Amino acid sequence: MLKTVIYPICNGNYTDSSIPMLMSLRSVERFLKEDVTVIVISEKEPMYLSDEVIYVKCESYRNALDIATTLADEFLWMNDDIMLLKDWTWDELRVWRRGKSEVSEEKQDAKINSNGAWNARKGRVMKQLREEGHTTYDFSTHTPYLYNSAILADVLSRFDYGYKTPVETAYGNVSGCDHELKSGVLSRHHDGALPIDISSYGLLNFDDVGLTEHMVGFLLGMFPTPSKYEDMGTCDPSKLLTSRIK
Repeated sequence: MLKTVIYPICNGNYTDSSIPMLMSLRSVERFLKEDVTVIVISEKEPMYLSDEVIYVKCESYRNALDIATTLADEFLWMNDDIMLLKDWTWDELRVWRRGKSEVSEEKQDAKINSNGAWNARKGRVMKQLREEGHTTYDFSTHTPYLYNSAILADVLSRFDYGYKTPVETAYGNVSGCDHELKSGVLSRHHDGALPIDISSYGLLNFDDVGLTEHMVGFLLGMFPTPSKYEDMGTCDPSKLLTSRIK
Protein backbone atom coordinates (compact mmCIF):
# COMPACT_ATOMS: atom_id res chain seq x y z
CA MET A 1 0.00 0.00 0.00
CA LEU A 2 1.27 3.47 -0.86
CA LYS A 3 2.32 5.67 2.06
CA THR A 4 1.83 9.42 2.00
CA VAL A 5 4.60 11.99 2.48
CA ILE A 6 3.50 15.63 2.75
CA TYR A 7 5.63 18.77 2.48
CA PRO A 8 4.25 22.19 3.40
CA ILE A 9 5.91 25.05 1.53
CA CYS A 10 4.15 28.09 2.89
CA ASN A 11 4.56 31.83 3.37
CA GLY A 12 6.41 32.29 0.10
CA ASN A 13 9.40 30.09 0.95
CA TYR A 14 11.18 28.10 -1.75
CA THR A 15 8.45 28.20 -4.39
CA ASP A 16 10.62 29.54 -7.23
CA SER A 17 13.74 27.48 -6.60
CA SER A 18 14.90 25.33 -3.77
CA ILE A 19 17.99 23.27 -3.33
CA PRO A 20 16.76 22.18 0.15
CA MET A 21 13.48 20.83 -1.21
CA LEU A 22 15.15 18.99 -4.06
CA MET A 23 17.74 17.46 -1.74
CA SER A 24 15.06 16.41 0.74
CA LEU A 25 13.11 14.68 -2.00
CA ARG A 26 16.27 12.95 -3.18
CA SER A 27 16.80 11.69 0.37
CA VAL A 28 13.24 10.33 0.52
CA GLU A 29 13.67 8.48 -2.77
CA ARG A 30 17.01 7.04 -1.65
CA PHE A 31 16.39 6.19 1.99
CA LEU A 32 12.66 5.75 2.65
CA LYS A 33 12.11 2.04 2.07
CA GLU A 34 8.45 2.35 1.16
CA ASP A 35 6.32 3.04 -1.90
CA VAL A 36 5.13 6.59 -1.33
CA THR A 37 2.95 9.30 -2.76
CA VAL A 38 4.52 12.75 -2.32
CA ILE A 39 2.21 15.74 -1.85
CA VAL A 40 3.29 19.37 -1.68
CA ILE A 41 0.86 21.82 -0.06
CA SER A 42 1.63 25.45 -0.83
CA GLU A 43 0.11 28.81 -1.69
CA LYS A 44 1.95 28.65 -5.01
CA GLU A 45 2.88 25.64 -7.09
CA PRO A 46 6.69 25.16 -7.13
CA MET A 47 8.28 25.36 -10.56
CA TYR A 48 10.81 22.58 -10.11
CA LEU A 49 8.65 19.53 -9.33
CA SER A 50 7.69 16.75 -11.73
CA ASP A 51 4.31 15.16 -12.32
CA GLU A 52 5.27 12.54 -9.72
CA VAL A 53 4.39 15.13 -7.05
CA ILE A 54 0.78 16.02 -6.28
CA TYR A 55 0.28 19.74 -5.68
CA VAL A 56 -2.48 20.99 -3.37
CA LYS A 57 -3.12 24.70 -2.89
CA CYS A 58 -3.46 26.19 0.60
CA GLU A 59 -3.84 29.62 2.17
CA SER A 60 -1.38 29.31 5.07
CA TYR A 61 0.72 26.88 7.11
CA ARG A 62 -2.17 26.18 9.46
CA ASN A 63 -4.50 25.65 6.53
CA ALA A 64 -1.95 23.19 5.09
CA LEU A 65 -2.19 21.12 8.28
CA ASP A 66 -5.98 21.13 8.11
CA ILE A 67 -5.90 20.05 4.48
CA ALA A 68 -3.34 17.31 5.19
CA THR A 69 -5.73 15.58 7.59
CA THR A 70 -8.18 15.12 4.70
CA LEU A 71 -5.70 13.57 2.25
CA ALA A 72 -4.73 10.30 3.99
CA ASP A 73 -5.49 8.37 7.16
CA GLU A 74 -1.89 8.87 8.20
CA PHE A 75 1.02 10.75 6.66
CA LEU A 76 4.64 11.70 7.19
CA TRP A 77 4.91 15.46 7.70
CA MET A 78 8.25 16.56 6.27
CA ASN A 79 9.95 19.91 5.76
CA ASP A 80 12.40 21.02 3.13
CA ASP A 81 15.15 21.46 5.73
CA ILE A 82 14.94 17.79 6.77
CA MET A 83 16.93 15.05 5.01
CA LEU A 84 17.02 11.32 5.62
CA LEU A 85 20.61 10.07 6.03
CA LYS A 86 20.03 6.34 6.40
CA ASP A 87 17.47 3.69 5.46
CA TRP A 88 14.12 4.20 7.20
CA THR A 89 10.97 2.09 7.27
CA TRP A 90 7.51 3.48 8.00
CA ASP A 91 7.33 1.68 11.33
CA GLU A 92 10.68 3.12 12.42
CA LEU A 93 9.29 6.60 11.77
CA ARG A 94 6.38 5.90 14.12
CA VAL A 95 8.81 6.41 16.99
CA TRP A 96 8.93 10.15 17.64
CA ARG A 97 11.91 12.07 18.98
CA ARG A 98 11.55 14.30 22.05
CA GLY A 99 13.46 16.44 24.51
CA LYS A 100 15.26 14.92 27.49
CA SER A 101 12.56 15.32 30.14
CA GLU A 102 9.12 16.77 30.69
CA VAL A 103 8.95 20.56 30.81
CA SER A 104 8.42 21.81 34.37
CA GLU A 105 5.75 24.31 35.28
CA GLU A 106 8.47 26.84 36.03
CA LYS A 107 10.02 26.47 32.57
CA GLN A 108 6.56 26.47 31.01
CA ASP A 109 5.76 29.84 32.63
CA ALA A 110 9.15 31.22 31.60
CA LYS A 111 8.34 30.36 28.00
CA ILE A 112 4.91 32.00 28.24
CA ASN A 113 6.48 35.21 29.54
CA SER A 114 9.40 35.23 27.10
CA ASN A 115 9.83 37.78 24.34
CA GLY A 116 9.86 35.13 21.63
CA ALA A 117 6.49 34.35 20.05
CA TRP A 118 7.43 30.73 19.33
CA ASN A 119 8.44 29.99 22.91
CA ALA A 120 5.36 31.78 24.23
CA ARG A 121 3.11 29.61 22.08
CA LYS A 122 4.97 26.49 23.18
CA GLY A 123 4.55 27.51 26.81
CA ARG A 124 0.80 27.93 26.36
CA VAL A 125 0.60 24.49 24.72
CA MET A 126 2.50 23.01 27.69
CA LYS A 127 0.15 24.73 30.13
CA GLN A 128 -2.92 23.33 28.39
CA LEU A 129 -1.36 19.85 28.27
CA ARG A 130 -0.67 20.02 32.01
CA GLU A 131 -4.19 21.23 32.76
CA GLU A 132 -5.64 18.34 30.74
CA GLY A 133 -3.49 15.80 32.57
CA HIS A 134 -1.09 14.95 29.74
CA THR A 135 2.69 14.63 29.77
CA THR A 136 4.67 17.72 28.80
CA TYR A 137 7.55 16.46 26.65
CA ASP A 138 8.93 18.79 23.99
CA PHE A 139 8.36 17.11 20.63
CA SER A 140 9.30 20.18 18.55
CA THR A 141 12.53 18.53 17.43
CA HIS A 142 12.69 19.52 13.72
CA THR A 143 12.36 15.88 12.65
CA PRO A 144 9.75 14.04 10.54
CA TYR A 145 6.36 13.55 12.22
CA LEU A 146 4.18 10.56 11.38
CA TYR A 147 0.63 11.76 12.05
CA ASN A 148 -2.66 9.93 12.43
CA SER A 149 -5.08 12.28 10.70
CA ALA A 150 -8.03 11.79 13.06
CA ILE A 151 -5.91 12.45 16.15
CA LEU A 152 -4.22 15.44 14.51
CA ALA A 153 -7.57 16.97 13.50
CA ASP A 154 -8.69 16.76 17.12
CA VAL A 155 -5.44 18.33 18.35
CA LEU A 156 -5.72 21.13 15.80
CA SER A 157 -9.23 21.93 16.98
CA ARG A 158 -8.12 22.20 20.61
CA PHE A 159 -4.61 23.69 20.46
CA ASP A 160 -4.56 26.85 18.37
CA TYR A 161 -2.43 29.74 19.60
CA GLY A 162 -1.81 31.39 16.26
CA TYR A 163 0.72 31.08 13.45
CA LYS A 164 2.79 27.87 13.61
CA THR A 165 1.49 26.74 16.98
CA PRO A 166 3.78 23.80 17.96
CA VAL A 167 1.05 21.26 17.31
CA GLU A 168 3.66 18.49 17.14
CA THR A 169 4.31 18.96 20.85
CA ALA A 170 0.59 18.86 21.58
CA TYR A 171 0.13 15.80 19.36
CA GLY A 172 3.08 13.87 20.79
CA ASN A 173 1.80 14.21 24.33
CA VAL A 174 -1.91 13.71 23.56
CA SER A 175 -1.56 10.75 21.20
CA GLY A 176 0.53 8.51 23.42
CA CYS A 177 2.77 7.70 20.46
CA ASP A 178 5.98 5.74 20.94
CA HIS A 179 8.87 8.09 21.55
CA GLU A 180 12.52 8.21 22.46
CA LEU A 181 15.13 10.81 23.35
CA LYS A 182 16.19 12.83 20.32
CA SER A 183 19.47 11.48 18.98
CA GLY A 184 21.18 10.79 15.69
CA VAL A 185 20.20 14.14 14.19
CA LEU A 186 22.86 16.09 12.31
CA SER A 187 22.08 19.79 12.73
CA ARG A 188 23.31 23.16 11.54
CA HIS A 189 25.40 23.30 14.70
CA HIS A 190 27.71 20.76 13.07
CA ASP A 191 28.07 22.90 9.96
CA GLY A 192 31.49 24.28 10.80
CA ALA A 193 32.82 20.75 11.15
CA LEU A 194 31.60 19.51 7.75
CA PRO A 195 32.59 17.17 6.25
CA ILE A 196 32.21 14.79 9.18
CA ASP A 197 31.55 11.11 9.72
CA ILE A 198 27.77 10.78 9.35
CA SER A 199 27.56 7.08 10.12
CA SER A 200 25.90 7.72 13.50
CA TYR A 201 23.27 10.08 12.09
CA GLY A 202 19.90 9.15 10.66
CA LEU A 203 18.49 12.62 10.02
CA LEU A 204 19.73 16.06 9.01
CA ASN A 205 18.05 19.33 9.95
CA PHE A 206 19.68 22.67 9.17
CA ASP A 207 16.64 24.94 9.78
CA ASP A 208 16.13 28.46 8.46
CA VAL A 209 19.60 29.82 9.26
CA GLY A 210 21.67 26.77 8.43
CA LEU A 211 21.80 26.75 4.62
CA THR A 212 25.43 27.83 4.31
CA GLU A 213 27.88 27.17 1.50
CA HIS A 214 29.30 24.32 3.57
CA MET A 215 25.85 22.77 3.87
CA VAL A 216 25.07 23.18 0.16
CA GLY A 217 28.31 21.41 -0.73
CA PHE A 218 27.51 18.63 1.71
CA LEU A 219 24.00 18.18 0.28
CA LEU A 220 25.17 18.12 -3.34
CA GLY A 221 27.82 15.57 -2.43
CA MET A 222 25.37 13.44 -0.46
CA PHE A 223 22.58 13.55 -3.06
CA PRO A 224 24.11 14.12 -6.52
CA THR A 225 21.50 12.16 -8.49
CA PRO A 226 18.20 13.85 -9.45
CA SER A 227 15.07 12.16 -8.16
CA LYS A 228 11.90 11.32 -10.06
CA TYR A 229 10.22 14.13 -8.15
CA GLU A 230 12.08 17.00 -9.81
CA ASP A 231 11.79 18.67 -13.19
CA MET A 232 14.11 21.58 -13.83
CA GLY A 233 12.57 22.43 -17.20
CA THR A 234 10.95 25.65 -15.99
CA CYS A 235 13.36 26.56 -13.21
CA ASP A 236 16.45 28.74 -13.42
CA PRO A 237 19.26 26.38 -12.26
CA SER A 238 21.47 29.31 -11.21
CA LYS A 239 19.04 30.15 -8.41
CA LEU A 240 19.50 26.76 -6.83
CA LEU A 241 22.98 27.61 -5.65
CA THR A 242 22.15 31.08 -4.36
CA SER A 243 18.60 31.12 -3.04
CA ARG A 244 18.55 31.66 0.74
CA ILE A 245 22.18 30.66 1.28
CA LYS A 246 23.55 32.51 4.30
